[in-house]
Amino acid sequence: MALNEKVAICKYELTVLEYKKYLLQMKLDSSAEFYASQQPDSVSLQYLERANDYYCNAYYTGYFSYPGYHLFPMIGVSYDQVINFCRWKNSTQKEFTYRLPTPEEWDLAYGNNKLRIISKQKNKGNWYFYNKTIRDSLGISESSKVYAIDYNVSDLGLLIYKDSIYKYHKPEHILYEGPAPQPCSIYDMVENERGLTNVASNVSEMTSVRGIAKGANFLLPYNFSKAQIEYTKPEAWLGVRLVAERKR
Repeated sequence: MALNEKVAICKYELTVLEYKKYLLQMKLDSSAEFYASQQPDSVSLQYLERANDYYCNAYYTGYFSYPGYHLFPMIGVSYDQVINFCRWKNSTQKEFTYRLPTPEEWDLAYGNNKLRIISKQKNKGNWYFYNKTIRDSLGISESSKVYAIDYNVSDLGLLIYKDSIYKYHKPEHILYEGPAPQPCSIYDMVENERGLTNVASNVSEMTSVRGIAKGANFLLPYNFSKAQIEYTKPEAWLGVRLVAERKR
């Protein structure tokens, strides 16, 4: 999505599948030592395994190994690994240079984060999983069809009802049931006014400034959605959204 005449930002976060393609090429074209250095952080991936222990430990097969996670955000990578990924990606095409966004570019992409509906095909069905108090506060009957949205922050949920988007605060008991907080798919039913999905949720996103990420994540409340987040190493809650700058 265009930020100006030369720079566009990716609609989606960098995915597991994209990073696995990079690793496959590095396995073929680089030294064994360099290939090993580009592998995702095992501690970050182990967080996701622990997050699923209570809910489905017998069925969890691994965030980075199971194809069902291919379209989830790539996590557990360092700043330097992302820079190397960009170098490889830039070597494969001639029109654009891919890089991390500056904090100012990220803020521009965030805009006012006014959400709009782009799809009703995901997670559709009757909204039975939260209590009557919430339904009543939104004026929605128990039998009404709604579309639940994976708005992946710790305290806020979204749903679509009659072509409108409703926000609600997750009940405390919901926060402690089922699997622990973790990333969700890059695809969503809503986007912001810039056309980006999950820009204020899911995973915080690296910027061009080493150690500085922007935005909330699945462990943080919504009021961190435009915050500056510091990091020192790969994390399960830290991902990437690239910008593409047109070459002259």
